[in-house]
Amino acid sequence: MLFLVGVGPGDPGLLTLKGLEIIRRSVIIGGWSSVLERFSDLLSGKVVVRISYSTEERDLSFLVDSAANNDVSILIHGDPSVSDWQFVEKIRGLCLSKKIPMEIVSGVSSVNVALAREGLDLANTIFVSLHRSGFIDYSEILRGLALGRVVVVFPEPYPDGPQRIARFLIKAGYGKDRRVKVYERLTFPDEVFSEYSVEGLANEHKGFSDLSVVIIYPDLGKG
Repeated sequence: MLFLVGVGPGDPGLLTLKGLEIIRRSVIIGGWSSVLERFSDLLSGKVVVRISYSTEERDLSFLVDSAANNDVSILIHGDPSVSDWQFVEKIRGLCLSKKIPMEIVSGVSSVNVALAREGLDLANTIFVSLHRSGFIDYSEILRGLALGRVVVVFPEPYPDGPQRIARFLIKAGYGKDRRVKVYERLTFPDEVFSEYSVEGLANEHKGFSDLSVVIIYPDLGKG
């Protein structure tokens, strides 16, 4: 069986008990190196497949084929159902074509952590992920703000991902003085928090982590 295990946003202590049990019983473990390195103590004695962009197709085929006779886990940052849709669908398609059963094991997402940091409730927010290839619709952010909701965004995973959001808001006529917060590498030891006006973020020259969360408040002075 193949398991897609959400391992949380950074702190290994946020791995769920179910995820831990499945990793321990799996014979083969796959994942991006940045994820696997957080759980090196659990990988001793296992076959480890470090997925890379250049070998992704081969690596995924091996992992899926191996799941015909073994428990195999692919470790995924955060929660597989939150922002890894394209990657998950690629694996799901392989499993369907090879008739291999697959189970998604939920994990803690950085969205959950960001909401906790801000004291927000999911029912009063809108989540927008820009972690996808192809067409990206920034207007989803405006639709959330129009509803009076706080908008939590995974920016495009580039050093200027948060700035792209701020520039879009200014171009769309969104108030330059409104408050925006950026969390980088949530729950990692080097977690960073920054607060800006929309205009201040648009003019920021620093590069942000590709593990960033942007929080946009709909009203002046809030947040």
